[in-house]
Amino acid sequence: MKRRCRRSVHATSICAAIRAAASGTLHFGVRPGQRLALSERELDVVRKVVEGRSNDEIGADLGIAQKTVESHLRRIFERVDVTSRTELATRALREGWLDLPS
Repeated sequence: MKRRCRRSVHATSICAAIRAAASGTLHFGVRPGQRLALSERELDVVRKVVEGRSNDEIGADLGIAQKTVESHLRRIFERVDVTSRTELATRALREGWLDLPS
């Protein structure tokens, strides 16, 4: 049986990941099962992003200002090398950063 990648996965990304794994380095920045070095507060923000909350809603839920939420997101984006909330949520779910209820 042949297995194929989803069409949304680019061949160059797959080749880069294979080369990185073969050389003993990381392609996505985190080994499977390894947690990121994010603070509990940053993980709270990521969790709220995954839930689809806006910055205002995240701030209200966590009792922090919207500007603080923006600062957290900016640092998280830089640390995990993402450029959007969607990419952040996708990586968090795919790589198991959060303990989610089953």
